[in-house]
Amino acid sequence: MSAIGVARPRIGAIAVSPAASSPECPTEMVLVDTGNVGGRSVPAFCIDRHEVTVAAWETCVAAGDCPGHARAPDLEGGSRRARELAAGLCTTSEHGQLEHPINCVSQAEATAFCMSRGAELPSDPQWVRAASGSRVRRHPWGDDPLDAARANACGEECSRWFSRALHESRRRAFDGDDGHVGTAPVGSFPAGNSEAGIADLVGNVAEWTATPVDAERVAVRGGSFWESVPAALRISDRTATNGSRRDVTIGFRCVAEPRATE
Repeated sequence: MSAIGVARPRIGAIAVSPAASSPECPTEMVLVDTGNVGGRSVPAFCIDRHEVTVAAWETCVAAGDCPGHARAPDLEGGSRRARELAAGLCTTSEHGQLEHPINCVSQAEATAFCMSRGAELPSDPQWVRAASGSRVRRHPWGDDPLDAARANACGEECSRWFSRALHESRRRAFDGDDGHVGTAPVGSFPAGNSEAGIADLVGNVAEWTATPVDAERVAVRGGSFWESVPAALRISDRTATNGSRRDVTIGFRCVAEPRATE
């Protein structure tokens, strides 16, 4: 099955809102200052401006630092037809998706990628701190409502696809068509960037964190392209799943310690 979704411009043509470069952070990372989350201090850290892409993952595989096995999603529940369709949604260069976020990787595989860069997965408080910015807010961009210009989630395109492909009704997170049934190239929704210019913190793919919830599950943040519940696309929302799971709706980004500067 070919990748689903409507093509967007390449990253070089996307009007991503600017994020100031910081000498403390590696290229394409953004500095997040020390702040409080849930009454606890979170020290300053650097975080990827974009979700890790297929291109970056394949570079890691070629270097021998990431697993090169064929990626396939863990499919549970749903109809046979739904499982067949989901099986084709793992992002890949074969589908022309080099600039899309990597998905269908476990938390351990995501951790291995970050470690290859001298980085790690964000903790749950770090993710919340990056999304919140200078104040408590509903969404990374502020308190304005979620819409098709701000995030890749389940809009009209999604409910139409579920109706045509699966003959199922699907509620919408917002009215309007965001142009993508599946993943979108990273940075395609600059109106949804955080105040620091961090893209796709909600929507596109949900994101692994390094924080365990119990003996098997870890915290996942951000919601995905199929999220149909608006509240699940708020900074305050957190889900959890088994860390070994490879899911079409879950990707990741990395964080790193700030570098000392003179």
